[in-house]
Amino acid sequence: IKSEFRSMLRVSENGIGKFIKDKGLEYWHDFQHGMALLTQAAIIGYKFRLEKIYIASSFCEKLKGKYLCASDPTIDNYVRLSLTKVVHDSYDMDRLSKVGFLVNKCREGLSYPQIHVCWVTKGGSNCGRCEKCCRTIMEIVASNGDPEKFGFKWQDKDKKEVKWLILHDFIFTESRIETAYEPIARLMQSESFDKKQEYQWFINIDWEKVNDDFLKKSKTSFRKIKKSIKKVIR
Repeated sequence: IKSEFRSMLRVSENGIGKFIKDKGLEYWHDFQHGMALLTQAAIIGYKFRLEKIYIASSFCEKLKGKYLCASDPTIDNYVRLSLTKVVHDSYDMDRLSKVGFLVNKCREGLSYPQIHVCWVTKGGSNCGRCEKCCRTIMEIVASNGDPEKFGFKWQDKDKKEVKWLILHDFIFTESRIETAYEPIARLMQSESFDKKQEYQWFINIDWEKVNDDFLKKSKTSFRKIKKSIKKVIR
């Protein structure tokens, strides 16, 4: 594979690209990445004569009907690639449950995998600073795991930067808060979490007001101004 999935197809700001954007959708998430995964599965399945290929679920069953995603069991599980059947895997588990399962298995002796979740870097590494990296790090921490063992930098400097990004930079959607960050906070409040004092700052976040930070509001205002200027220039 010579290119990243997200650079396989560049959608112009006109035509279908404009149509998708005007509908409040994103081409990669809502259309492309399901096709990208399935086409890669076709090549791998044919080469190795596989009976099944498992594609990890993006969402979980309890959120059914609340999301739009190009990778879904209603699509993947009905695809046949010659002799290969596609299985949309672990749809019964949410993201935090998957991370906890992985952390526990590694404690039991499974070799620690260097997971790649980053949507910024190329080549298989994690930037450790984008929202998805930070979210994954906090999920590992909440599961009493060590992010460094899974391919993330997690020294004191990294901890401070991630804290700053969550409190003063990332603008969270209601859906992201409900499905990702509030569950992390609840797990950190449970008796099983053994680092409450160190991560009290995260536990104490008021998720209803998390976007009310001055720097976040300034960032939102700047984006709106930039968008308005683009419309005028067009």
